[in-house]
Amino acid sequence: MTKKPTPIKPTGPNSSFKVEVGNFGNVSNITKEFISFPNKKEEIENFIAHLFMQSSQRIENDIFPISHIQQNLEYDLDFTIVSKKGNLLLELAEFAPLELFSNNYNAVPEDYATGPVAQFYRKLVEKKSSHQGGKGRILVTYNTHDAFSLCEVTTELACRWFKEKHPNFDYVFHLSPHHPFGSTTTTLFPSELNEQLINYSTERLLNARTLLLKPFIYKQTTTHPDTDG
Repeated sequence: MTKKPTPIKPTGPNSSFKVEVGNFGNVSNITKEFISFPNKKEEIENFIAHLFMQSSQRIENDIFPISHIQQNLEYDLDFTIVSKKGNLLLELAEFAPLELFSNNYNAVPEDYATGPVAQFYRKLVEKKSSHQGGKGRILVTYNTHDAFSLCEVTTELACRWFKEKHPNFDYVFHLSPHHPFGSTTTTLFPSELNEQLINYSTERLLNARTLLLKPFIYKQTTTHPDTDG
């Protein structure tokens, strides 16, 4: 019997910009470095989980830093982590609102309405809360496409919603990978509101637009994550 090939998990382009500074502080070169994600979902999640563990060394709260992480093979949630509060369960969820963009990563524009994307994120967290939520559990959403890194407006909207109706997790984070050894992790619950946006109504924020800025000239390179450790 022929073994069926493992389906490839689709991902979008995810990158960071490396800026080289020359004499007198002038920018001499800008390189756009793309992450080449693994093909299998389990490998992608393992990569994201270890980025999350690395980022926990830089964030102060009552559970960080994470000292160990173990992928669960036969359990409802993806990973078990060792934190300052002992063992916790970690659930991962990719944030990819592709149904808003013809179900195609290549169809995501550089300028889009923030409201529908923010609402999609809210529904993702609510769905995970109802199915995998519980005490001693944390949720980490992540993106594999630059366009779906949470902007300040989406982050603020999520924090407001979660402040009104608490997710069924001890913590909710979002992780945006930049390269195989670095990422940005944002705390969405529990979290304080953005002081710069606090005077803007939720309705006004929902009508905002997200603009993805890119430099005029850049070179492209590809880096590969190490999923073994």
